[in-house]
Amino acid sequence: MSLWRPETSRRAAWGLDARELAWSPTGPAGTVRHAGHPEALPQALSHLAPNTGVDVIAGNDVAVHWLQTPPSSVASLDELRLVAAARCAHLYGGTPRDWWVAADWNANAPFVCAALPYTVVMAFQQKLAAAGVSARWHTAWGVACGSSDANTFPADGWSALRSPQRVLLWHCRDGRVDCLSMQGVAPGTTDEDANAQVLRQVRIEGMRNASLASESLHWVNLGSGDELQANEAVAALGLGKLLEGALS
Repeated sequence: MSLWRPETSRRAAWGLDARELAWSPTGPAGTVRHAGHPEALPQALSHLAPNTGVDVIAGNDVAVHWLQTPPSSVASLDELRLVAAARCAHLYGGTPRDWWVAADWNANAPFVCAALPYTVVMAFQQKLAAAGVSARWHTAWGVACGSSDANTFPADGWSALRSPQRVLLWHCRDGRVDCLSMQGVAPGTTDEDANAQVLRQVRIEGMRNASLASESLHWVNLGSGDELQANEAVAALGLGKLLEGALS
């Protein structure tokens, strides 16, 4: 899901995690550079062509997601936003003002929310604006769900997206997400072990709700093995490059 989408003619993709920013400078194909937050932005901007906007893809260690159930008495979109922000703070800490929340807002049915830490977003957003660079903010999962590959996700069943430190797991019913969770994975975890770990969570969800019971799991390809062994910023950048349709 995209948090802000102004129009622009040319765009570059950046991957952002809790510690680093990754980008592909002009040069040899496949070259990726990344740096810590204090020095990252000046370096990335120095490799940005004039009049180019940026799609910043937040990795799974920065972005958070949850399924929000709207209150039966909600009276307006503003009230729904307040409810979602309060729920985010309850789930992930801090106060509602500490998070930048976006969602597929719906007053009549549960809907997916995504949020980024406000301090992380604004530290970059203000400097990008000062440099005259327009930015669109995304989560890695939002890019995957908005890509052309999304039509391969089962409309009824479980899907999972793995990055170096996380697996985001979700279940759809009639094409709508009705369960969503995230799990940590240890560095070096094999695909087989990650699959077994996630299937255990699927069984737990099935015990909580029989309609979620399943042994079938669709894995979303986030990138190459090298990207999965790197960091969340590089993995997010790789997703942006692989799924360019989500950024158009």
